[in-house]
Amino acid sequence: MRFLIAMSFLALNASAADPRWIRLQTDTFEIYSTASESNTREALRQFEEVRSFFPRTGAEAAKKAARVRIIAFNSQKEYEPYRLNEFATAYYQKSAERDTIVMSHLGADTSPIAIHEYVHLVAQHAGLKAPPWFNEGLAELYSTLRPLGAKTVVGDLIPARMQALDREKWVPLAVILAADQQSPYYNEKNKAGSLYNEGWALTHMLVLSEEYRPHLDDFIRALMQGKDSAEALTAVYGKPITAIEKDLQLYLHGDRFRALLYPTRLDQSKLQVASEPAPMFDVRLMLVDLNDKPGKEAATREQLEKLAAEVPTQPEPHTQLGYLVWRSGTQAQAQQEFAKSYELGGRSARMLWDYGRMVETSNPKQAILVFQDLLDQEPARSDARMELASALYNNDEAGEAVKVLAKLPGVSYEEAPRYYSLAAYVALKLGDRVQAKALAEMLMNAKKATAADKTRAQQLLAFLNQPERPAPPAQARAAVQAQPAEEGAAPVLRRRPASNEGASTDSPSVPPARELKVRMGQASLTGKLVEFVCGDSPKLIVETSSGRKTLLIERPDRIVVTGREAGHAEMSCGPQKPAAAVEIEYDQPGAGTAVDGLVRSVAFAAR
Repeated sequence: MRFLIAMSFLALNASAADPRWIRLQTDTFEIYSTASESNTREALRQFEEVRSFFPRTGAEAAKKAARVRIIAFNSQKEYEPYRLNEFATAYYQKSAERDTIVMSHLGADTSPIAIHEYVHLVAQHAGLKAPPWFNEGLAELYSTLRPLGAKTVVGDLIPARMQALDREKWVPLAVILAADQQSPYYNEKNKAGSLYNEGWALTHMLVLSEEYRPHLDDFIRALMQGKDSAEALTAVYGKPITAIEKDLQLYLHGDRFRALLYPTRLDQSKLQVASEPAPMFDVRLMLVDLNDKPGKEAATREQLEKLAAEVPTQPEPHTQLGYLVWRSGTQAQAQQEFAKSYELGGRSARMLWDYGRMVETSNPKQAILVFQDLLDQEPARSDARMELASALYNNDEAGEAVKVLAKLPGVSYEEAPRYYSLAAYVALKLGDRVQAKALAEMLMNAKKATAADKTRAQQLLAFLNQPERPAPPAQARAAVQAQPAEEGAAPVLRRRPASNEGASTDSPSVPPARELKVRMGQASLTGKLVEFVCGDSPKLIVETSSGRKTLLIERPDRIVVTGREAGHAEMSCGPQKPAAAVEIEYDQPGAGTAVDGLVRSVAFAAR
């Protein structure tokens, strides 16, 4: 009954003057529109046509991609409150949970812009590492896509680009090729036109001309291998940049241009979807998300909290609130909102991934459930399977972690260091020192191992090469034994910083893991170790430049100690005289914990 009452309240909130929203959905798109059904359906067909050009990569297929959301207004008046700037008639926005393309209206003038943005989205998901000129050039090239009978044409000349190239001063091609995201030729209005114009022209020649097209795949492969534009072009085509530039100018002054005529690959049955009135709750949530821009955080939060109160059974407002407060650095509250969303049935893949890693240390039992839900949706995700194994390990279920790791379909070069690190510490926990040592050596020699990976591999090998020691007896004089943290390094699976999003188009994600357990909020401090508090919950008291900090030692046998001979530090209980200079890595404590952090490693300065 409460749900029905809340929905009635939402309906009453909808003014009679509000636009009528309809929704059409396919496997890859959902389009919300206030335009006519026929125009909306045609826009959906265009996007599906473009999508059919880009086969899904293996990485994309492993992750079940959320539908791309398209919001199409019927007029400039409706679009005005949500416009990106005073010029854009269509734009792309990436939020916490999905990609969104916004169109001020449906028509011939906005479709190329919207398709341009969608091509960027496809390239990003496919992992294409393209310089700005090629990234924009490809998007412009495919924005010309149009049907021709039972086929599709790509590559029509863009009159405005041709006119600008004929009218404006030519910028040396070497300058355009070298421009990156910080270049004036990408950011300044009076210069960016040259990059877009010449980038489109060069891309058109590479993709469509008889001379250059046969080696296009080789050129893209060279870019993906990390070569810069000039190096890739000269290596693949066997010409200096000056010769390629001359070819381009001759190409532009020619009188014959090729386009590509493709058989239509779109399964028309995908478009046989019903139009339906868009639920008012979904529309309101969507518009709040659309208006979530830098400087509007307070208003966005107010609207999301209002929605959450009006419809308390829906998880989506809590998911969006979680990402909103996470961007501001309030991680504990973000975790609470994600927990509420999960409790209400929220199961978006992105939220499960972030929430699971958030609680992987503090609440591994919950993390196990979350990662299992994620793998039920996307069973081919090796990254999620490794995080599940890590959560099991943290929950003292090393035997189950081995079973999960055994089900990995394969490990890429990029994932190998993470796998070797995790598997080594699982083996160590199970008492298999021989296997742990072999895996640590693999970590040391892994192709994609970073300096941090190698350092932790060295620490693990140093420990494994020592004779086994019995655990120290409980006594007033405590010893912090140096054992490798079971959370060995895993920075290869790079996470974006948790405080990242702001004006960025990227949504929040977990920061790079410095240890095996992906620990949210991990930090470090330096200062003087002034006291060692013994007892059931031993603590270190450190004098820092910002005052005294109290750090809890949860498991003394799992702390990494460096800077002391044999890797251990013996300290008498009470004040430490003289106070030793230390650097301590720690995790942020859970909410309500009366300490400043949980110790993970202690590095003593040289005496």
